[in-house]
Amino acid sequence: GLLRTPHTMCIPFAFGNVDIASGMTGTGVDRYALQERVMGAWIAFARTGSPSHALLPPWTPYSAGERSTMVFDNECRLVNDPAPEERLAFANLPRYKMEEVGRR
Repeated sequence: GLLRTPHTMCIPFAFGNVDIASGMTGTGVDRYALQERVMGAWIAFARTGSPSHALLPPWTPYSAGERSTMVFDNECRLVNDPAPEERLAFANLPRYKMEEVGRR
């Protein structure tokens, strides 16, 4: 939990490489259970289009109204809009158009 969820944090868990990436994943035995949950979600999604499987709570699709998000942890849980303060902070930033980016 120290790193929270930086980009690519799921990769060692999704591909069964938690031992190789122990600098990120830690060395506790609980990393294997999390690896099974994450790998299961990826496999279920590839097979069926839904990441739901027996090791996770029911996973409802994301929508703008509910923002259902699976929190992968020792105890996985589905949370609606888990970080609204952060989401709203980004939502209030000024928008830019791609053609403006090229002019900078």
